[in-house]
Amino acid sequence: MRRAVLSFLGVAIAAAVAAPASAQAVLGSGADINITDIDMKAAAELVPLSARAGVLARPQNVEQQAQGLFLRRSLAAEAVKSGVDKDPVVAALIQLSRERILTDALMAAQDVAASPSDAALESYAQAAYKAEPKRFEQQAQTRVRHILIRNDGPQAKARAEELLARIKGGASFEVVAREQSDDIETSANGGDLGFFPAGKMVKPFEDAVDAIKNPGEVAGPVLTDFGYHLIKLEARRPAGILPYAEVREALRAEARGRAQREARTEKINKLLAQFKADPAAIEAFAQQYAK
Repeated sequence: MRRAVLSFLGVAIAAAVAAPASAQAVLGSGADINITDIDMKAAAELVPLSARAGVLARPQNVEQQAQGLFLRRSLAAEAVKSGVDKDPVVAALIQLSRERILTDALMAAQDVAASPSDAALESYAQAAYKAEPKRFEQQAQTRVRHILIRNDGPQAKARAEELLARIKGGASFEVVAREQSDDIETSANGGDLGFFPAGKMVKPFEDAVDAIKNPGEVAGPVLTDFGYHLIKLEARRPAGILPYAEVREALRAEARGRAQREARTEKINKLLAQFKADPAAIEAFAQQYAK
């Protein structure tokens, strides 16, 4: 039974804690279970930040997420009713999950407190940029936007051609990317891939980019292993040292991250100094798993 319980936890444990009473909106409900905006914001933390906006900006994705939360909460309630949570290992896992969430929240708050002032970050960034110019040397780069249509059947190319016709008819490339692109990591940003050097993208994509002559022009559909792409050239940049404005935020983040890591290390070392292991108990536990 325990193995089934542990497998079940992977589905249910994330929704075992009820939503705060301060929730502002109910996105869906059933069987006396409400899925609120607070629940969805919590679930959004499990989506990679780079893809979060692309996933949650589309109502159909939000509805699917809400359905998933409803399912987990229903199963979790059933688990509690059947006494699954009374299993000692399950109870310990629930405690571990709670501790992990609280630990992450505490450390995130500490990161904010440990961040240097804006003036200190700016001072570091400017000093680093002046002291290490070679670090910011870049080869020639190209910036493009793209719209990806996943190649999931013969209709995929037709869909890409239809979107291309809309763009050539005056529709905004960025708006179409946000609404239609299957690349969720870039769609929320209008399909922007940023600047990249030669060799970064797959060959059919790069060949198509190289063939575009002027910024603002759109090429496609271009077929790659990812699907059909529509590509808009934004700019080309010759080799040289990146301007400070383009590396400023990365340098500030570098200084901020260093300060936060140092604060975390100091806190962790202080706590670990209080820990005293029991060698005999550890040896006895290890023997249970010795072959």
